[in-house]
Amino acid sequence: MRKTTLQISTGALEHNARILRTALPEKVRMMAVVKADAYGHGLAQAGRAFLQGGAWGLAVAIVDEAAALRREGMDCPVLILGGTD
Repeated sequence: MRKTTLQISTGALEHNARILRTALPEKVRMMAVVKADAYGHGLAQAGRAFLQGGAWGLAVAIVDEAAALRREGMDCPVLILGGTD
């Protein structure tokens, strides 16, 4: 079996968010989607990077992910994309 290694650059995530933010009009709010553990990038780590890059809020799939962001101290707006019971 081959070994697989994944390296995440939060600096690159922040940089990419900053580029998108500067391309948008000032009055437009940007929300980064971090559902499914930020697609394997790490929910809290990616969320922080996107917020530092200019995101206004974060979007998740389920309530548990929103709660995890709150436990990590993030008090930005959070949109839950999926249904709730």
